[in-house]
Amino acid sequence: MLRFHTAGRITWARGRSCALLIIALGAATGTPTRAQTQNKPVPPVAAAALQKLLPAVDGWANGASRADLVELSPDAKYSFASVALTKDAFRVKLQLADSGFHPDVLLVIATMVATMPEGYSGEASGATIKRTVIADSPAAESWHAQNGTGEITVVVGGRFVASVEASKADGLDTLRAILAKVDFKALAALK
Repeated sequence: MLRFHTAGRITWARGRSCALLIIALGAATGTPTRAQTQNKPVPPVAAAALQKLLPAVDGWANGASRADLVELSPDAKYSFASVALTKDAFRVKLQLADSGFHPDVLLVIATMVATMPEGYSGEASGATIKRTVIADSPAAESWHAQNGTGEITVVVGGRFVASVEASKADGLDTLRAILAKVDFKALAALK
């Protein structure tokens, strides 16, 4: 699910065509982040390198894992590795990705972080949304208490993205605990 901030409100959107709209909106705003202005895009690291950093989470069973390179355009690519985690009725996906410092890629894989202003807090479509900081990195949290869905996304070093997304969980504390198992220093050190 992609989310973006426009004209002081959160708009919820779905689908790949929306991702392209977000890229166009981001390009039209002309407001690059500090990381985007300091670093030129580089090729993303191999997905296998990200896969090695996916942590084991005590009490959770590892399910399907994926690792791949995604090409949004000839110049905008990202690599990712993800794993599905289950515990009782809870279902969570943990993903690590490398944007290669490409601003359009960051808009797609870390939409809430890339588009919401620092310190934002509000509600949209029954979900509580908050822009925050985790491990000295910009982050965003979304939680829909009624159906137990949500996500936390962290942008590490202006390049790497760590996210945890629940299709069924008991709260953000569970997602935070899973995300805390990620070695952010090792992620940031990848080249």
